[in-house]
Amino acid sequence: MMSDRDSRHACPVKCESFGAQSEERFRLIVETAQEGVVCADTDYRITYANPRMHSMLGYQPGELLGRALEELLVPEDVPIFELQRQRRLEGVSEQYEIRFRCKKGPKVWTLINASPVKGPDGAFAGSLGMVTDITDRVRVEAKLRKNETHYRQLVESMREGLLMTGKSGRFCFINNQFAAMLGRSKAGILGHHIEEFAAPESRERLLALFSENKSGQETEEIIWIHKSGRRIVTLVSPSMILDEKGRLSDAFALTTDTTERKTLENQLLQSQKLEAIGQLAAGIAHEINTPAQYVNNNIHFIKDAFEHLLPLCCEFRRLLEAAKTGCVSQEMVQDMEAAIAKHDLAYFEEEVPKAIAQTLEGLGRISVIVRSVKQFAHPGSTDMAAADLNEAMRSTVIVSSNEWKYVAELKTDLDPDLPLVECVIGEINQVVLNLIINAVHAIADAIQIDPQGTWLITLSTRQNGPWAEIRVTDTGMGIPPEVQPKIFEPFFTTKDVGKGTGQGLAIARRIVVEKHKGQLFFETEPGKGTTFIVRLPIGQRLGAE
Repeated sequence: MMSDRDSRHACPVKCESFGAQSEERFRLIVETAQEGVVCADTDYRITYANPRMHSMLGYQPGELLGRALEELLVPEDVPIFELQRQRRLEGVSEQYEIRFRCKKGPKVWTLINASPVKGPDGAFAGSLGMVTDITDRVRVEAKLRKNETHYRQLVESMREGLLMTGKSGRFCFINNQFAAMLGRSKAGILGHHIEEFAAPESRERLLALFSENKSGQETEEIIWIHKSGRRIVTLVSPSMILDEKGRLSDAFALTTDTTERKTLENQLLQSQKLEAIGQLAAGIAHEINTPAQYVNNNIHFIKDAFEHLLPLCCEFRRLLEAAKTGCVSQEMVQDMEAAIAKHDLAYFEEEVPKAIAQTLEGLGRISVIVRSVKQFAHPGSTDMAAADLNEAMRSTVIVSSNEWKYVAELKTDLDPDLPLVECVIGEINQVVLNLIINAVHAIADAIQIDPQGTWLITLSTRQNGPWAEIRVTDTGMGIPPEVQPKIFEPFFTTKDVGKGTGQGLAIARRIVVEKHKGQLFFETEPGKGTTFIVRLPIGQRLGAE
């Protein structure tokens, strides 16, 4: 898939210096492309659409010509189009998702790589877009997100132990149940090697279970040593995560205490949970894939540019040798000028630095995503420590992006002057993540009632007297008056059976109010939306629970 900013390198923009043969070759590529290609004038009326674009929307060849792009869009996506129109006028190339209406009614989710086109005078002359049908992918991801939400809320309340190790074999994440299983604190386990807490007879099996050549589907009986010296018999089921080279990167594992329970019952429970663990990584993998794609495309462009300019370097070298002997003829100078024109040196002087800059930007984006995931996967100590809430909120937005991006827009309004706050930042991240997911669900319910509405989630921070305040606001349907008194009660949920545990807000309240001595409450207006407010004390040293 090509990136928005890279599309200019692969799209058939007319360039006289490449000659008629190259132009014909590009025309054939566009006409047979598996992606839609559409060109529009300054009024965003279609001046060209390739066969794939026509078939994608169910039109006959030529039927799209002259039509306004806005008329082809799903009405609720028109604001996205208007924003992108302004971005093109500003000369910005971008990638974004938008829905088209087919001729016979169905909606098509698309990914558009859009670039402005300039006229001979350098003024804006229209837009060029590469359009990919991602409808099937969106449907699959929606199903994955639905399952992820349920299982993510269960991680800390599940009866099984959950652990995560890095490729070094050391614990980098464990849930509360695993720590309780060993009779130790999380701080006493994290950072240690997995074999340190296993019985001697289980260590070889445990290391083999987490080795790189395992598929991650085996289940082994492992005996752990409780802090008191008691032996804990468990079933351990790992799920390996491999990097792009097929090497072990991380491993999740479910650990079920089978000391006093039947083995068969535990195996059934594990098979259900293992499926969930695999789904937790799906959203992040998608977020990393997008910048990785245009990094890859730009690298290929730079390689092709280098190969294209090598003959020109040879011409420069020949002219240099002639200059050394004082034998530069007018004919040689003319040959050099013709070679520069033939190889379009000015074009590559402009585009190669852009491709390099875009590649570095893509790598930076990947780094940000990985760093955000690491913050969630390595919660660290359970002790209170000074934390930057704004940085934590940015990470939460990135990690949760696949939850909200297809349902609503998410905006942040973070107070740059907010001081550091004493808290267990991993737990606060989880609270805010739960609140964002609840906001997504509220908006999803509202969309079913009013598909034409404006859907927005706002995440903000500010200092309010002695409190650091985090606000999560949605434009959903609000909380009905009869439900409001029960909203923080354990096991209370308004979701259908099987779609909610009723534990999310109860756990959030326990973390904020009981552990952090803060406040958690909400403001709501039925039919308008809801704001959940988290308040944490500033400048107050709190002890660990």
